[in-house]
This record gives sequence, structure tokens and C-alpha cells, in this order.
Amino acid sequence: MQRREYGLGPDWRTVMRSLEKLAPMYDRLNKTISFNTDIRLRAECLDGNVGVLDRVLDAGSGPGVFTETLLRTQNWRGEVVMLDPLPSMHMLARKKVPQNISHQVVAVFEQMPFRDGVFDTVLMGFSLRDAANMAKALSETRKILRKGGRLLVVDLGKPANILKKIAIGVYWALLAPLLAALKLGKTGLEAAAIYLTYRRLPTNKELKYLLKTFFETVEVGEKMLGGVVVIRAC
Repeated sequence: MQRREYGLGPDWRTVMRSLEKLAPMYDRLNKTISFNTDIRLRAECLDGNVGVLDRVLDAGSGPGVFTETLLRTQNWRGEVVMLDPLPSMHMLARKKVPQNISHQVVAVFEQMPFRDGVFDTVLMGFSLRDAANMAKALSETRKILRKGGRLLVVDLGKPANILKKIAIGVYWALLAPLLAALKLGKTGLEAAAIYLTYRRLPTNKELKYLLKTFFETVEVGEKMLGGVVVIRAC
């Protein structure tokens, strides 16, 4: 039986255009639509899972929120590379992340320009959902991790329960863009693009199955009625 393909596919460019418009207000947007939980969730995902001298890839780094959380909350003195397809996001990250400890690369998940086994840890903070091809993105991630390396993910989730799935879908389709527009102005309506990613997400159970194709050990914790997942894979 042919495996279903997950990822944004033809919607990838549409979502990237919305992210470009939202870039200047990205941090405020996250706080608004997550009810100030996004940083706490990232810190929880990092806790005890990053070695002091690990070489880290922040994949889909955006304006550097996950890297900033790593620097602020962990006893870590390693090296970080920030990868994102949008130069505008890298420009914002330069304002908050010390350049002497980070490198920036413009690239997509499906074609990462790194040697095999070069990273100890890969972080994905609300970015795996933006992969054009999720299986290809995870395959590339596995290749660039050393043997025993860790993938740490915080992202939207899609519960299997139909009522929860519908309720969370309504939030991303209608309520989140409305909240963003009320707080941030008309541009906040671009947050409706998040619903495109939600529509194309696998369920949390399907995502765990997909991850096990590439990683031996996979833990998927559900938060907020299953609308957020915290993943540790190695």
C-alpha cells in the first residue's frame, strides 16, 4: 500500500508569502495565538535534552525564537546553525542572537546543505508543519544527525478524536486570525495560513508512525487537547 504524503506540497509558497508578511510581528503573533505558551513549550522540549557542547541545528529557525530560548534557559556552550528559507527571518534573528555563536543558512528542509552526521541535536519549533514534503524533511534530518543524535520538535498537533480535531481546526481557521488582527492589525489576518498547514498535518498518531520510519525511539507528548505536540526522537 502506498504511503500517504504529508506536507504543504503546492501550498508551500502560499504559506511562505504569508510568513514574509508576518515576519515583523512574528514574536507578538506567537504570543497572541498561543496565549503566551510558546516559549514555555519550547523550554520544556529542551529541558535535559541538549548536551552542554552540542552542535545544534535550529531548522526552520524563523526570527530565532528557539535558539534564543536555548541560550536563555540551558547551560549550553556549543555551536548553533540557524536554517530558514526566508532571508527576512534571518535579518530579524541577527538582532536577537549573538553572531559569535551562530551561523545562518538559507535553505529548505528537503535539501539541507550539510554533511551527514554533523549535528548532535536538531530543533524544530513550529516549523516541521511547514515542510513541503514531511517525509523528505525527516529523512534529511536523520542524515545530518550523528548516530544517537536527537530531534526535538514543538509543533501543532492534530488529535485523532473527531470533535477535538474539528474544534482545533475552527480555532486555526477563524479564531486565531481574528485574535491576531485585533491585536496586530489587518496583517494579522495572514495567520489564516496556519490553517493550511493544519489541514495537511498527519494526526498525532500518524506523525508518530512516520517518525518511526526514520528514528528508533520516538516520544510524542500531546498538549492542549492534542493541538500541540512535543516530540523527542533519536
